[in-house]
Amino acid sequence: MPETTFTTPDVPVSTYRDLFGNRCRRLVAPAGDLTMWGDATIWDDGKLDRVLPGARELSVPELPDHSLVYLMGSR
Repeated sequence: MPETTFTTPDVPVSTYRDLFGNRCRRLVAPAGDLTMWGDATIWDDGKLDRVLPGARELSVPELPDHSLVYLMGSR
């Protein structure tokens, strides 16, 4: 089944791929109430995510510049 999205009231919605390959939707929300919903089927291979036991947390000032894109508000 293809992915579908809806808005009430009906507003134009465009679709694009971000830097990570995620499908994103873009719209200009009108003043007042806006309802958004969608329907999709998600397939998963059932494999566990890779774990890095040696990974550590860093404070924001310690993060390398190339990692800041992952902190974008839309993420």
